[in-house]
Amino acid sequence: MNITIDPSLRLRLILTGLSLFAALLIIVLPPTFTLIAFLALVISTICFFYPHVAFYILIFSMLFSPEIILGQTAAREVTFRMDDLLLMIIVVTWLARSAIYKELAVFRSTPFQTPIALFMVVSLLATLIGMVSGRVGVATGVFFNLKIFEYFVVFFMVVNYVKDEKDIKTFVILILLVAFLVNLYALYQVPSGVRVSAPFEGEFGEPNTLGGYLLITISLTLAFFLLRSFGQRTNLLIPLLVLSGVILMFTQSRGSWMGAILMSIPFILLSPKRLFFIVGAILLVIALPYVAPESTKKRFAGTFRPDPFFERTERIMGRGLDPSASERVGGYKEGFEKWKKHPLFGYGVTGAGFIDGQFIRVLVETGIVGLSFFLFLLWRMALFLWDTYWSVDDPFYKALCLGMLGALAGLIGHSVSANSFIIVRVMEPFWFLLGLVAAYPLLGAEQTREE
Repeated sequence: MNITIDPSLRLRLILTGLSLFAALLIIVLPPTFTLIAFLALVISTICFFYPHVAFYILIFSMLFSPEIILGQTAAREVTFRMDDLLLMIIVVTWLARSAIYKELAVFRSTPFQTPIALFMVVSLLATLIGMVSGRVGVATGVFFNLKIFEYFVVFFMVVNYVKDEKDIKTFVILILLVAFLVNLYALYQVPSGVRVSAPFEGEFGEPNTLGGYLLITISLTLAFFLLRSFGQRTNLLIPLLVLSGVILMFTQSRGSWMGAILMSIPFILLSPKRLFFIVGAILLVIALPYVAPESTKKRFAGTFRPDPFFERTERIMGRGLDPSASERVGGYKEGFEKWKKHPLFGYGVTGAGFIDGQFIRVLVETGIVGLSFFLFLLWRMALFLWDTYWSVDDPFYKALCLGMLGALAGLIGHSVSANSFIIVRVMEPFWFLLGLVAAYPLLGAEQTREE
């Protein structure tokens, strides 16, 4: 016999349970933890009744969230960010809303379920093998796998939350606003002479991380500008585009500059204003030696200036590299030698120590099987963005697809010298935006069925 419970009764039962749980926390926990729990409860309530507000907060917290170092492993630091907590709250409240309102429980299907599931399974299996073999600590292996899967959660939450085209446009505008604020923060650092970085990046900052993030926002802004996606207001994007380009130079991130070159390929192939783009790119390259900051020119020129006191100088085509580039080339060689010992499933996540390069890292940690599924995921992204670009007519969504295709190409170039596809401040906005792109065709299909 099926027992139907009225949604309002379910809501009252859940609120009663939360109240009892809050009372228990007040009794058991110290005052500081009680305050944190109370704030989490307040945020949970807001997320339950006003889920769009939770996503607004998440967009800002992606780049402006403080980072707390919980510990240190041989592979990397164990960190926790406020957006980690916020994302957990969003997931829990979403499940609660779905339990109360059955119409929200429909899970939208996208082309990414299969490649994501395959990569997740292989990553967990490789890590489990590493744990059994003693190469991976249980806590660190589980934690870092969860950090990777967190980005997929962002994607699926966005896909399943978006209700109409207005949601997509609102989220994109907020993301561009955050990008402008991040650039202003970086611009504030320029007079100090340091390599600029994003907020809350620690004492020394992470310029390469900011460079990866800028590849996403520059590609997105450029696509909206070329396709005039905001009508007469499109010119408002010019300050963001110019400022982002300037800040990209001040990151002194050579991997980001390499990524910018690859980012241009989709624009050359797909943009209706490709001639305008190509001419502009050529003029920019010609002007760079004259307008680029002195620090940028020194950084670029120093790539092939080896340090005579550095003992592990690597060479490419007979030319010596500086210590930074040598370390990366040497890391690739060492990683490849490690992989040959465990070629199928690798060492497990965190099992091979720190490796600065996304593809070699995936190969060493998850083996040839994991790398194959990772490349399959990237291919599915590129194919979906390409097909969606040609299937839509609206300039806004066409630009969104082109911008994300450029961002994907740019991050592939960036990942040659960085772990781009696991960096929190890069992947959270990337998967959030990809979720918006994936949601758009589903909205049209749902409207067609309703009619």
